[in-house]
Amino acid sequence: MIRLGMKDVLPEKIRWRICKEPFLPDYHDRYNKQLPQARAIVDELSTHPLVQDIINIKQLKQCLAHPSTSNRLDTQANFMNFLVIPRMIYLAKFLSSF
Repeated sequence: MIRLGMKDVLPEKIRWRICKEPFLPDYHDRYNKQLPQARAIVDELSTHPLVQDIINIKQLKQCLAHPSTSNRLDTQANFMNFLVIPRMIYLAKFLSSF
């Protein structure tokens, strides 16, 4: 309904797109700028026993070695950078509170 209502308001290419990635055009730049901080957080939390039991810290650190190249989920590294790594860091922070 929204797409039909936006006829002649939005360009057709935007009106009918099915992906949401263009809404974050600079995500990869912001992600890459925060990589040193993310690595420091993971290093700090990696000694917590509960975090070690639930999260594969070695694999998470390997993923943090790959900077993001675009805001598209077109590679495994970009998919990990966009969806998996932030959630793993949030989970590690949460687990470390116990």
